[in-house]
Amino acid sequence: IYDTSKFLNITLYNQNEVDKLYQIIPIFTACYSLFHLYEVLKQKPDFFIHGILLFGTSIYCYVFNKNHYLAASLIIESSTIFLHLSRAFSYFYLKILFVLTFILYRGLIFPYITYKHIYNHFYKLIILEFETIAVLFIAFSFNILNLNWIKMIFERLIYKKYD
Repeated sequence: IYDTSKFLNITLYNQNEVDKLYQIIPIFTACYSLFHLYEVLKQKPDFFIHGILLFGTSIYCYVFNKNHYLAASLIIESSTIFLHLSRAFSYFYLKILFVLTFILYRGLIFPYITYKHIYNHFYKLIILEFETIAVLFIAFSFNILNLNWIKMIFERLIYKKYD
């Protein structure tokens, strides 16, 4: 987890070549995603899509022994901590931390991890290897969802500025 190169290039490693923490965290995510799915049934479709992606990705990674792939990507979920805190406590700095971490993790770091996956496995993409295509499909799905949410954040910021 402390090796940045391994973290950003996680798909170059087998599960037995990384810290056990990479393998354990996604199991908790799979459990949380069930709660998340139930919680978002009453919300907007994009949250439900997020829940389906989170649960499906967790199961895929578990079944194919790729939990360590998911652990590096889960950094994007850490921005959610500030979202929930800002809803519970009305401190302006929590909203700022949410926006900054959301844009940093979901708008920069995760797309970069996706780029590294394409770069590291370009040959496998050309020969249409299933695992590489599946991981890329999942990553692009999350990236599209995240970019949509970033657009919504900027729209709200602009709306509030001129409101």
